Amino acid sequence: MKQFLSMRVNCREQIANPAEPVNGQDERRKCAAVDSPARLCCSVIKRATAQDAAALCHYSERGIF
Repeated sequence: MKQFLSMRVNCREQIANPAEPVNGQDERRKCAAVDSPARLCCSVIKRATAQDAAALCHYSERGIF
């Protein structure tokens, strides 16, 4: 469960958010913005599958996904 929560936090940190301009430039995250919750969920599932397929099965059995 701890690994899943850390993945969720990391995923949220990667979502592009506009920031205050610094030195006349917008500073944004390097990755693209997630335009829908479904796409965000899909990216979390893909990351979990790549990192640990057994953990994904465990979480899906408990109804988190």
